[in-house]
Amino acid sequence: MKAFPLAVLAMSLCVPAQAALSPKAEAFLTSIGLIPTSPEVSLAINDGVISTTFNGDSEQYSLEQLATEGKRNGTKAFVGTRNFIAKLTANFAGTSIPATNYDPLYLTVQERALAGRKFAERFKKS
Repeated sequence: MKAFPLAVLAMSLCVPAQAALSPKAEAFLTSIGLIPTSPEVSLAINDGVISTTFNGDSEQYSLEQLATEGKRNGTKAFVGTRNFIAKLTANFAGTSIPATNYDPLYLTVQERALAGRKFAERFKKS
């Protein structure tokens, strides 16, 4: 076997497989204008269940849960928020705060602290 195909095989084993959404969740995403196979939705799916604390209570959220419960705004905000935090983690200085589809409820406590730093930075400039 040649080195290149072997390297490709090795890399493919390191990439986590996308978790599958239920048909009901996929249908809901489509009905609200989200494409279940888009990179943005795939990132939110792969983030899985987000465990966080809100007003002192432990909370858990996932794209599957929000979509199967028919929560239009929550579903869009979950996708937007999960994409924002991924970009912010990768490139803090180069990431802007989203104008829509952001809700800190869908961040872990640690992610919320990072996002808070970004918001504080924005307000210092104004």
